[in-house]
Amino acid sequence: MVSEIIGRKSPDKNNIDVEASPEDMNIYIGVQAYEYPETNVADYMSINKDAFNNKAYRSELRKGILGIIELESPISFNLLVERIRKAHSLSRGGTQVRSTITSAIPIDMQKTSYEDEVYYWAQDTDIEHYNEVRYPSSGARDMSDVAPEEILAISKYLKEQHSPTPVPDIVKAISEFLGHQALRGVTRELLKNKLWAAETK
Repeated sequence: MVSEIIGRKSPDKNNIDVEASPEDMNIYIGVQAYEYPETNVADYMSINKDAFNNKAYRSELRKGILGIIELESPISFNLLVERIRKAHSLSRGGTQVRSTITSAIPIDMQKTSYEDEVYYWAQDTDIEHYNEVRYPSSGARDMSDVAPEEILAISKYLKEQHSPTPVPDIVKAISEFLGHQALRGVTRELLKNKLWAAETK
């Protein structure tokens, strides 16, 4: 999949070029891309839909949340809610569901944010030097669910794979790597801004 993406050429003038030092790029030599995992929440908690909003259930719910974060981090709050919602067969992840999940997340959990989205990280993750590279097994990953630090890691990885030839349109290459067949203006701008935000931290 990676070879297909980085082999495409595009003369797009809106390309953003993220500079990386040789030291930065060296950590991507030998790094393998892998599919986004999806947690089987029942492996981490005893699911009880009827008890979902009970305070006594928060400790059990926390087990599921920590399991998801450990396996799937960085994971957006929205995707975390979706995992818990599906596991409990809830019809929607509305305000009450989101509030209950928020109350069960440990207050010292590692997290970052971009605009209105929050991303949770496993406690042992070195966010500053994050270099894991993941792609969807099918379909496309919603750009709002991809943390800026992860986008930067994908950018560096694709450049290392493509070296010594420059990637002609790194934003488009990242988009395709994440399963998007078309890159529309709004999505391009979001992806470009997230990449810039991570690079300039």
